[in-house]
Amino acid sequence: MAKVTIVSGVGKDLAYSFSEEAILGRYSKNTVPLEDTKSSRQHSRIFWQADSYYIEDMKSRNGT
Repeated sequence: MAKVTIVSGVGKDLAYSFSEEAILGRYSKNTVPLEDTKSSRQHSRIFWQADSYYIEDMKSRNGT
């Protein structure tokens, strides 16, 4: 099980747990919703593969 914690800004100290995949971004139905106008609706993805977690930019305008 993995966990993402918001460390600053809106939602500071909120933690989100997931096992295989999490989508981060402005869209409220994402695994980790971000209240940041510079974040894309689906900004990045964290996923489990070959015994490790990876983060992938989902073609966001500001990069990940």
